[in-house]
Amino acid sequence: MVVFANPAHSDTGTASEIINETQITSMGVKNVDRGSLNSVERRVRHAAVKVYSQMGGHGSGTYVRHMGFHLVITAAHVTRGDIGDLYRIGATDSSSVLGVLVYEDSDIDAAVILVPRIQDRTPMRYRPLSVSAEVGTDVVYSGYPSDLSLLTIRGAVAGYDRIPQNGPVILLHTYGWFGCSGSGIYDDRGRYVGVLWGVSVERFPYPQVIEDIIWVTPSYMIDENEILEGIVNVTSGDADISGLSNRRTQRRAARLVRN
Repeated sequence: MVVFANPAHSDTGTASEIINETQITSMGVKNVDRGSLNSVERRVRHAAVKVYSQMGGHGSGTYVRHMGFHLVITAAHVTRGDIGDLYRIGATDSSSVLGVLVYEDSDIDAAVILVPRIQDRTPMRYRPLSVSAEVGTDVVYSGYPSDLSLLTIRGAVAGYDRIPQNGPVILLHTYGWFGCSGSGIYDDRGRYVGVLWGVSVERFPYPQVIEDIIWVTPSYMIDENEILEGIVNVTSGDADISGLSNRRTQRRAARLVRN
């Protein structure tokens, strides 16, 4: 049996508006962000955002703070643009900000968007694993599969594979569907395991999605120096980008690149 992976992003432009916590509470569900969620799971949920693609669909992303910058990490097939392109990032109360693409690697299917502070989200501290998470590691992610509102989903590392164009990938036993691409996978210590980008598809005897085998790019494959260089490049002009303080941001990124 040969298993392929399909990008898990929405291919429609009819995504419903994001439902906020207040609306859910008014529907009779209290403490929607608590329940049986542990502290890491709550923080992952509070950092999840929806990334609207330029093609009319959407993916998911994680709002992080790293080296003083506010960033959204997502999948490259969600952005599919050029460095410097603008993207709308949605928070849970249907508000949004504009961010600028500073890093995109289609080979590993990862992208990073520089954003201003997102008032309705709390960024995760960026703590990527230096190696792939071990088999059996419990993980969690929050994202926006299909046209659903924010979901928080648990799972575990089930194995590994290697794809010629992507390199090593982590295979999770969890749930995924189109629209959750770009979600950040975290272990139970709040460390960034990687970027969710695909679901398995069986081709024989007919195409069928295997929604409980999920493909993830390990976080150590994301080039942090390229992110900094991208920040330098997109903020080097005089024009104000997405409400960012360009010159101050550019100088800080340039110092970090040199170091």
